[in-house]
Amino acid sequence: MFSGNQPLCARIDLAVGEAVWGRNDLSGIRVADSRMSQTHLKIRWDAKPPGATPLGSEPAGSFKLFDVGSRHGTFVNGERIPAEREVTANDGDVVRMGRTLVILLADVSEYRGTVETPQGTSLVIGPRMRVALDLAASARERGVNLLILGENGAGKEMVARHYHGSAKRPGPWEPVNCANLKNGTAATQLFGAAAGVFTEVKAHPGLIGLANGGVLFLDEIAELDEKVQPDFLRVLEDKKYRVTGGKEETPVEINVVAASHQSLRDRVANGQFRKDLFYRLSQEPLELPPLRERREEMAFLMALETTEGRSALHYSAVEHALLLPWPGNLRELRNATASAVAKAVARFAAEAPARRLEGIKPADDGPAEVRREDFAPDAGCALGLPPPVVAPSPKPNVGTSWKPLEPVEPSRAKDPRPGEEVIRGTLEKNGFNVKRTAEELGLHRTQLSREMKKFGIKRPDGAQPEADDESPDDAKKPVAEAEKPPMSPSGTLHDDD
Repeated sequence: MFSGNQPLCARIDLAVGEAVWGRNDLSGIRVADSRMSQTHLKIRWDAKPPGATPLGSEPAGSFKLFDVGSRHGTFVNGERIPAEREVTANDGDVVRMGRTLVILLADVSEYRGTVETPQGTSLVIGPRMRVALDLAASARERGVNLLILGENGAGKEMVARHYHGSAKRPGPWEPVNCANLKNGTAATQLFGAAAGVFTEVKAHPGLIGLANGGVLFLDEIAELDEKVQPDFLRVLEDKKYRVTGGKEETPVEINVVAASHQSLRDRVANGQFRKDLFYRLSQEPLELPPLRERREEMAFLMALETTEGRSALHYSAVEHALLLPWPGNLRELRNATASAVAKAVARFAAEAPARRLEGIKPADDGPAEVRREDFAPDAGCALGLPPPVVAPSPKPNVGTSWKPLEPVEPSRAKDPRPGEEVIRGTLEKNGFNVKRTAEELGLHRTQLSREMKKFGIKRPDGAQPEADDESPDDAKKPVAEAEKPPMSPSGTLHDDD
């Protein structure tokens, strides 16, 4: 979940019956979001009757949503749902109310904790990652080897380092990528070499000798050279090894953590990996879920790439990220966010002259908001598929020269300012909502206001009041008037968009 421009992970259990969500209350979770209506959404879990689906199949039901006529609407996976009509949402859908994001999950039993961000580190540990880390720590305490399986970038090395650090006396840490142990060097790098075995080569103990008393981390174990697999198996079984060219065996005490993004069982079945070595390594197998199955961590990971006072996440960026598969997992998300932050900061600096001229916000006032259009079009997308069309996020609530990054229609390219007839018709269609009309016409609201004054277009007396993000006058009001209280000592998150 995300609210008040801040990441938040809190489990919401839907009780039997119907829950009513609104400003300050999501079934007991307090969020202060001025874009949410006081009574915004009714939600309930509609479970299927017993026997309606095969045992263990998904889903066991669906969510029923009813927007009770909120001012700013309710969105599911980025699409606005109709007001005052019950709609169905499914397991994994992302719901947005105001600037607050909620992930709907049919089973929240795994989410008993929150997201941990240990101080002084760049680690993000969600409930499911915490389970993996606890299993790794248990394996180390019992002195058994650990096999971590998971996609590239999912955090396998993080789990391996936790395994190493879980002992009272961790000992040495020797990591190696088995894909680099090629071209006949695997034996000497792993087992070392005696003096004089090769020309001008001094004696060295190899990675196994260096890891004595600690942990040897074999990343991409599926790529381990088949020629050294029998000798490595003997190390695990007999706890002895012989350096290349040596005559005597040396005792060694090591724990091994092996990791792979490939299925070792498939490699064994294809004759590419020794079956006995596989069983020896997989004393404690651990399947690490990909980031798309740990979405509660995403906003926290993205926030690590922002700089306090200079850049901040907008809900549109987090919503965009939650809806993508991220095949590169943590590594891809953090790299894409870092790039988006740089783009947002550069755009914010470029818009300084426009802000200064319009006088609505000081030119040096920050932070720059990182929005969904700041991400590269193919960031987080499934490999081999075209990137989705990304709609621009809602415009900033201050007078800037920001424009949505979207193709310009031919008719708009010829005449960037729509005429009186187009403006009047669009205003009537939108109930004379200036902000919504400006967005549809591709203008800033101040530009539209000037055009309306030029053509003598006035708002009818019976027009519904606008539901804006924040009017220019509101931006100048004291905090209490603008409904933007700071974070309270009780931990309530306050909206600061």
